[in-house]
Amino acid sequence: QDIQVDLNLWHSRKYKEATLADIGLKLGEEAGEVMRALDRMHYSKSTGDDEIWRHNLTEEIGDVAIVLLVLCNRGGLDFEDVVRERAAEIMSR
Repeated sequence: QDIQVDLNLWHSRKYKEATLADIGLKLGEEAGEVMRALDRMHYSKSTGDDEIWRHNLTEEIGDVAIVLLVLCNRGGLDFEDVVRERAAEIMSR
């Protein structure tokens, strides 16, 4: 089944009162966590913990993607269409 559909069902049950503003704020929080993971990776390269940092970054990027999917659901947009449309425009430059 489509991940966007699955997330819509989950989010609608768990956070049915969430507004677009609430979801937008969550996106900002998650984006900050991506930046924190990148910061830690950048300044900790000498420790040799590449696998740990890669795992952390993967988790944080995944969280951002999930919030974006939820935002698309609540906004009545198809995530894949949104990305495809923007990618086509960017790649045409």
